[in-house]
Amino acid sequence: MQEVNDQNTNNNDIAKDEKKDKKKIIVKVLWVLALIFLFPFAIIVLIWRNKELKTSRKIILIILSWIVYFIAMGFINGNKKDSVVEQPAIVVEEKIEEKQESDPATTEEIEVDVPSEEEKNEEAVLSSEPVRAPVEFKEYVKDKVDNRFINEFNNAYPDMQMTDIRHGNIITKNYAKADNISMKMVNANDVTAKCFSLTLEGGQGEEQMDDLINMTKKCIKILDPNLSDEKIDKMFYDFYHRNIDFSDYSIGTISVSYHPSIDYHNNWIGIRAYDYK
Repeated sequence: MQEVNDQNTNNNDIAKDEKKDKKKIIVKVLWVLALIFLFPFAIIVLIWRNKELKTSRKIILIILSWIVYFIAMGFINGNKKDSVVEQPAIVVEEKIEEKQESDPATTEEIEVDVPSEEEKNEEAVLSSEPVRAPVEFKEYVKDKVDNRFINEFNNAYPDMQMTDIRHGNIITKNYAKADNISMKMVNANDVTAKCFSLTLEGGQGEEQMDDLINMTKKCIKILDPNLSDEKIDKMFYDFYHRNIDFSDYSIGTISVSYHPSIDYHNNWIGIRAYDYK
């Protein structure tokens, strides 16, 4: 019987010890939470309840804990401000865009300068590039490429029309004249040469060569409108100052051969256009 009572007493003691241990654990957890969420108040309580410290040291430690607290709060608030400083502008811009999309009346009116007909005509006159008239081609010759060149030349230079247009010995070869310059057109796109060939011939003197060069410039602008006047002038500058035969001078999508008068032969210039079809 005595053994039974002793065993019960031991069990009760063990249960009490377990309860005490649980209470200690709970108290420690609460203190940890207090230190995290109630700093520095929890630190102040711990410092003040410490019996080993003198009152002067307690006061110093409490003051230090408050200083640490304010420094930490200032650092955290500074980071928050830096991270959100650009957000208001973004929100405002998004609201403005949404408002403009929903209400067309709030968008700004854009003024567009529409050139008058007179300004368009002046620009067309000043432009060195020939004007391609959007009209149906007349049929001067049977070959389509030769016929295209004749039409585009006549439309671009109405004061200098091609005349004396006649057929050659084959359907792809045709002849014409413009401003006393003889022209021979050969559409060789479907044969080995793969090009449109144009030969211009005119006179024997220097004055006749100048007329021939001016006519050639006009034809080049028809065959490759993307070529600038500066590039074309440079090519003829090279030809003129050499005053010798020069074959296959490449410029843009064409090649030019220059042949001044020699031994009573007429001046002539040959052009091959590789992208004129």
